Amino acid sequence: MQGQEFISRVDGYIWSNALLVSGGRPVLVTLSGGADSVALLRVLVALGYECIAAHCNFHLRGEESDRDERFAVSLCRLLGVRLVVKHMDVEARQRERGISVEMACRELRYEWFAAMASEFGCQAIAVAHHADDNVETFFLNALRGTGIAGLAGMKPRNGNIVRPLLGVTRSEIEEYLNELGQPYVVDSTNLENDYKRNRVRNVIVPAVEREFPGARKTLQSTVEHTRECADLYRDLLGDLKSRLGIADGAECRVGVKELLAVKTSNMALLVHDLLDSYGVSHEQSEYIAEILSSKSRKGQKIHTSSHTLSIREQYVIIEKNSIGINDQIQVDFSALHGVKEILEVNTAPTKPFAPKMCDGKGSVALHKDVLKCENVVLRHWREGDRMRPFGMRGTRLVSDMFSDAKYGPVARRAAWLLDVDGEIVWVLGLRSGNSFKVDVGSTDYILVNTKK
Repeated sequence: MQGQEFISRVDGYIWSNALLVSGGRPVLVTLSGGADSVALLRVLVALGYECIAAHCNFHLRGEESDRDERFAVSLCRLLGVRLVVKHMDVEARQRERGISVEMACRELRYEWFAAMASEFGCQAIAVAHHADDNVETFFLNALRGTGIAGLAGMKPRNGNIVRPLLGVTRSEIEEYLNELGQPYVVDSTNLENDYKRNRVRNVIVPAVEREFPGARKTLQSTVEHTRECADLYRDLLGDLKSRLGIADGAECRVGVKELLAVKTSNMALLVHDLLDSYGVSHEQSEYIAEILSSKSRKGQKIHTSSHTLSIREQYVIIEKNSIGINDQIQVDFSALHGVKEILEVNTAPTKPFAPKMCDGKGSVALHKDVLKCENVVLRHWREGDRMRPFGMRGTRLVSDMFSDAKYGPVARRAAWLLDVDGEIVWVLGLRSGNSFKVDVGSTDYILVNTKK
């Protein structure tokens, strides 16, 4: 691809997705020094945008990290672009939050980017994700288990973060830089397979491409089509919410007759997506769909972490909870504020995981991804609670699990459930769930035990 054609492609993508305004406020360009970020800065400068470059030095690769900083300084001096450099203390953030190196770096850089964008009055923060990154995201989300939003990959815009290169490939970026005679630095860790994304990039995608030549381009089209479908679904869902009187997070009443009049083969999924902002989990949405289809079961209440849904003959009435500390406790695994009498946690085990380290009842191992979740709580059982028990494909009512274990009324009320972003991952002392599973030999896990 010729240099001018590349610039025109990026310009068209920016225009068609309304990412930036020419002649407007400056653009904060994230500059690592790698090919993608260098191409991003060069093309935005060529298009006439006022750019301010932001470079993070995480000091994780010794001299290589300092080399990247020197390169960024040299490039910005050549282009006449203002550069701001930030030196990050990754280890301090890890200790503070009990998270992985990768997650600590992400938190640190995006917090700083947001602060810089505000300080300099930037119209947007431009990051250098490209079409191949979206294919990798597609694989990662598919392997984790996701819905249409996850398969749609990254959006051209997410708040004030924009991705002008999402319409071009890595090979096209390299062609553009080669034509300019523009050097760039190579992060040696990108060639290693220690991280999941690197394994997808270096192993899975090339293997698929070998077996199915042209697959990368086909998958890029698939991601784009899926994003269009996700956008359409979001628009239709928004229209339906408006007609049903559902205002995200606000108390309301939804007509049962109107809800059941929606033609769908999956009422549980529809209920979840309509009521997601009220904390309704997938398991609870299945239970709500059952109740709605059976008149004899009207009159029940469903409790989420933030709201109570009262299902009546004609309406589902949604009201905010006023939950006391004894009913629900926020969990911070790194500090254990308020739950030290219930849990003990090891966020940095020294040995690779082996099943004998926990029994799945009084002790569990959870993948470190749980540390990234926003809403982790300990709470008591609620009517309609379901979970996916470890080793099972489907879900079970927690009440049925209590019955199997001969839990009486007092034991049921006293039992604690670990709820992560609306999904029950552990009934303490009874059963662990399928989420946040840990592979044998993995070191990306935490151990959680109940206090005796």
